[in-house]
Amino acid sequence: MRKARLLLAALCVATFQLSAQIVVSGDITSDQTWTKNQTYLLSGFVYVTNGAKLTIEAGTTIKGDKASKGTLIVTRGAQVIANGTATEPIVFTSNESSPTYGDWGGLIILGYAPTNQTYNGTAGLGLIEGGIDPVKGLYGGGDQPGGAKANDNSGIYRFMRVEYAGIAFQPNNEINGITFGGVGNGTTVECVQVSYANDDSFEWFGGTVNCKYLIAYRGLDDDFDCDFGYSGKVQFALAVRDPQVADISGSNGFEVDNNGSGSDLTPKTAPTFSNVTIVGPSGSNFSIDFKRANHLRRNCEIGVYNSVFVGSYPVGLLIDGASTVANAQAGKLVVKNSFYHGMAAPLSTTEAGFDIAAYAAANKISVGPNSATAGLVDPFTIALPNPRPSASSPVLGYAEFSDARLQDPFFIPVSYAGAFGPSGDWTCPWATWENAGCLPANGVVTIAGDITTNTTWTADKTYLLQGFVYVTNGAKLTIEPGTVIKGDKASKGSLIVTRGCQIIADGKPGLPIVFTSNEDDPTYGDWGGLILLGYAPTNQTYNGTAGLGLIEGGIDPVKGLYGGGDQPGGAIANDNSGILRYVRVEYAGIAFQPNNEINGITFGGVGSGTTIDYVQVSYANDDSFEWFGGTVNCKHLIAYRGLDDDFDCDFGFAGNIQYALAARDPQVADISGSNGFEVDNNGSGSDLTPKTAPTFSNVTLLGPGANPAVDFKRAAHLRRNCEIGIFNSLLMGSYPVGLFIDGANTVANAQAGKLEVKNTWVAGPASLLTTTEAGFDVAAWFGTAGWGNGTAANASAVALQDPYHLELPNPQPTYTSPALGAASFASARINTPFFDKVSYVGAFDGSNDWTCGWSQFVEKNVACLTETDEADKYVSAIKLYPTVAVDHSTLEFSLAQNADVMIEVYGMNGQYFGQQINESATAGTQTYTLNTADLSAGFYFVRIQAGAAVKTTKLIVVR
Repeated sequence: MRKARLLLAALCVATFQLSAQIVVSGDITSDQTWTKNQTYLLSGFVYVTNGAKLTIEAGTTIKGDKASKGTLIVTRGAQVIANGTATEPIVFTSNESSPTYGDWGGLIILGYAPTNQTYNGTAGLGLIEGGIDPVKGLYGGGDQPGGAKANDNSGIYRFMRVEYAGIAFQPNNEINGITFGGVGNGTTVECVQVSYANDDSFEWFGGTVNCKYLIAYRGLDDDFDCDFGYSGKVQFALAVRDPQVADISGSNGFEVDNNGSGSDLTPKTAPTFSNVTIVGPSGSNFSIDFKRANHLRRNCEIGVYNSVFVGSYPVGLLIDGASTVANAQAGKLVVKNSFYHGMAAPLSTTEAGFDIAAYAAANKISVGPNSATAGLVDPFTIALPNPRPSASSPVLGYAEFSDARLQDPFFIPVSYAGAFGPSGDWTCPWATWENAGCLPANGVVTIAGDITTNTTWTADKTYLLQGFVYVTNGAKLTIEPGTVIKGDKASKGSLIVTRGCQIIADGKPGLPIVFTSNEDDPTYGDWGGLILLGYAPTNQTYNGTAGLGLIEGGIDPVKGLYGGGDQPGGAIANDNSGILRYVRVEYAGIAFQPNNEINGITFGGVGSGTTIDYVQVSYANDDSFEWFGGTVNCKHLIAYRGLDDDFDCDFGFAGNIQYALAARDPQVADISGSNGFEVDNNGSGSDLTPKTAPTFSNVTLLGPGANPAVDFKRAAHLRRNCEIGIFNSLLMGSYPVGLFIDGANTVANAQAGKLEVKNTWVAGPASLLTTTEAGFDVAAWFGTAGWGNGTAANASAVALQDPYHLELPNPQPTYTSPALGAASFASARINTPFFDKVSYVGAFDGSNDWTCGWSQFVEKNVACLTETDEADKYVSAIKLYPTVAVDHSTLEFSLAQNADVMIEVYGMNGQYFGQQINESATAGTQTYTLNTADLSAGFYFVRIQAGAAVKTTKLIVVR
């Protein structure tokens, strides 16, 4: 930290065009917009003043002139709206052809938020360092009639880079990369990188501004410097150091002071940092000017939580000075759940009476002499670091958010220490490194050929399917929750689980398993898809063997067989191909030859021993789901914006399905004709058995909205002698035809009660009901008394909440919907244990949302955490104690009237963590014990539903 002043004469703002640049100098005194089709050159100290707002378009480049020490200063009361995007960040950089440290001044942001500085006798007022004008350069609100403003707003700084700043306005006195002076928490600072700063990368002088997703890359002095009463919050920050670049004054990761003398002036410097990764110098050949990972001194009260510090600093954590140590002992300075690995002295203090080792042990501070023991993947390749934790890293599961200063909605309660989990990259693509714009792909494992032995795929790696990958030889493939599997486009990557093998893809609500495209801009048919094959019955014949089929999709003629007709004991109805639970399949359906695509998920002879529950197929280039024979039962299916049919059944499929949603893009349909249901006994419609006789209940089929593509055909095309049952369902949308019973033998099945459609609505198609057979009165059949069917010319008659919001459909029925209370399970084929005997028609009951937390539409679905209107009239006096739970917590509330009560737990981002209570309750006070023993440490929502009323309350779990 360096303090100096240089008085500059005030200039009038001047702009002129020169060499495709707009040169900006002097003061900006009125609102302006800088556009991305221009480059702006800062000449001298440019002040945004007089309450002006400077808006900078996403993608704009601003350069600093070296000779004039170009700098941008946002004065108190003014704003900069630098709201970049991930793909179009705003860049402040050097104007030199060979840029380097200190080529220009930097970015200085000033505000009216509190500081403990005093300037010219005025407490709560400071003059920012860097040779700034002594009037325009003031920060803090001590001179204002109403005093400081903690929530002061200096604008938006999002998706932004600042490079090569820190020019010296006089020898050994530089400006920082970004300087914050009295900036308030009304300001937005997110996704900001400072690179090659010639002083500190980030420095906060007082203020309350909160920041997320910061990067300090190869700076000279300190990475994060806090002083003069800064008390904001920072989460997810990364610093990466060049081992040969350090400042003669001594370079640190954190340098934190209350003020220059370490006095008790308030507000105290008490920022709270969580999930920081600082990668210091590596090896033994580094600059002698590196000092400490954390230098906490001069009476500061910082909080450092859930963070990782690695590198060859001489010292890791230094708690410096009697007042600072006293703060640590009093719990005002807190370092917890953090790692200091690789330093010669991981822990140090100036005070002999302070047992810092005992302090570290009590606060779960991990120390080690080697950086490698922190288990980061590749943090020290400074040209392109990978600071993520490896699968075995001790930082995983180490985080805690139980301290009071972390119990703020600002903080996202993740399970890992450091800035990154084992997957994901919040730096991509807006940040830049020496060699690339994103962190290295995290543990990409290419899978090709056959999987012949039991294998486990783990969530810390991404798996790339190259060509047709067969699970064979009786092998079991286990896929951990949260794992991502991608399909290679060029080789038509696909996963085929052959007969006698299993896939155990048992995801979790908050950690679904995702099969997706490997392309940067994914679209329909980027890879093959997922194919499951088993020994269950089919009516197919292959090479003269009845009960045996070869699955479509260009599959190997031996490995691709399904059904049990070639087995000594015949087909196995309860065959078990494994588990698909909380699984998404996206962008599948590549054509192995023209007009011959693989489906999203293909089931061939899959048996009822297999578990299929909570599975979504999106953007399939053929059918979303297709069943070729088999007996597998499924619940909670989603077909989202597929190309061909949503649910295609043939060759003897006889399984049960309950709770299924299909949502169509009105402009996406297949030239072959797209349907909601397409059901055939076989290709010829013969009487071969087993007959195609699946039973569907509680389906919501949202066909195309207005102006659909001409290739949409029918909501349900029932043909070729099939014997399907459709119960308690909603068939909606602007199809030309709703229900089509096609062919004499299919009609005969309907007349004989083998094909059933009951308690089902057809609403919206141009022709609601149709048949090929003139002697069959399909309307009279559909309207048979007691069957509970209904039709409507308009889909709106079904009264769903927002079914045609394509980016995030809401297919829940409204309170007036005819779907509520209209279900029946009287028919023998659905009066079985598999089917939940619910009261509503369609996939949803009006309030519970089983898609929430694991599925993915264009928009994230967290609607399950939305409280209903006037819920307080029905559910009140909610108490949760203790609010910070370990193994259990007690929930108490009052019911205004008798109601069915359901209590569920969700993560902060909508992840579903299970149902705790589901029972009927009488009016009055209710008390329940919630089991939290299986929940990781972090923040959760408890969702209370009583009847249709929904309330939520926050739960904190500690470990």
